[in-house]
Amino acid sequence: MTTGLNLYFDGAITTERNNYDWESIGKLMYADAGFRTEMLSRNPKSADWMSNASSMEVMEGLMPVAVSSGVGSWAGTRFLSTNSAASGAIAYGNVNDPFLIYAQRAKPYENYLDVVLHGSPRGVWYRPDMMIDHRVLANLIRNSPQFAGQPIRLLSCNTGRLADGFAKNLSNALGVGVRAPEDIIWAFPDGKLSIGPTYIGGKSFVNFSVGIKK
Repeated sequence: MTTGLNLYFDGAITTERNNYDWESIGKLMYADAGFRTEMLSRNPKSADWMSNASSMEVMEGLMPVAVSSGVGSWAGTRFLSTNSAASGAIAYGNVNDPFLIYAQRAKPYENYLDVVLHGSPRGVWYRPDMMIDHRVLANLIRNSPQFAGQPIRLLSCNTGRLADGFAKNLSNALGVGVRAPEDIIWAFPDGKLSIGPTYIGGKSFVNFSVGIKK
C-alpha cells in the first residue's frame, strides 16, 4: 500500500479545468470498491471527484494509478498497454490472458495495425471489469507510438457484428479504415485466427470505412 504524501491520494490534485487527474481517480472509485474505500479514508475531496466524474468510462492514465497505488482489486496486477504490447500491435488487458498473448502472434494483415482486446458489438474491455467506448479507444490509439495513421485491424470479439456498431464508430473517430470480426474471434498458440461461434470458424472480418456520423 502506498504510504506517505502522495500526489493522487493526499490532496495535491485540483479540479481545475486543465487538470484531469481528479476525474481519472473519480472514475476508478466508481469501478473499484476497494479503491473507493481507501480514497475516502485518505482524502475527503475524493468524494467530490467521484460525484463529478459520474462515469465508468476509463481515461488515459487511470490504469497506472490503479496498479501503482497498491490498493483496490487490481493493485499490483500487470496489464498490457501501448507501452508493453508486442512490437507492431497494441493490446489491453491482463498480461497473462492467453487470447491476448496468442492474438499478438497473428500474421500481420497488409499495412493494418493490430489492436487486441476483448470486445462486444458496442464496447470493448480495457480490463476484465471495465468497458470503454470507441472514443476512449480512439484516444488511446492516437497516443500510441505504434499508430501513424494506418488502418486498424481489431482482434476483438464481435466488434464488427453491427453495421453501425463499435468498429464503424471507431473508424469514424480515428478517420481511418477498420477491419473487425463479425463474430467471436479465436486465437491459437501459433498465432492462427478463426472467427465464428466455435473455434472451427465459418465467419470473417468485415471492413468499415469512414462515414459522416461519429
